[in-house]
Amino acid sequence: MIKREMDKDTRQGIYDFLARYVSFQNQTMFVKFHRRVNFS
Repeated sequence: MIKREMDKDTRQGIYDFLARYVSFQNQTMFVKFHRRVNFS
């Protein structure tokens, strides 16, 4: 998302959607997703 030059609010919105509405098959996958997201 950063490479596509999305602003921080857009990235946060996409992350929020994924974190709340996408079913991860197991908690480990969600933790990996969460750790790889960087909003700095």
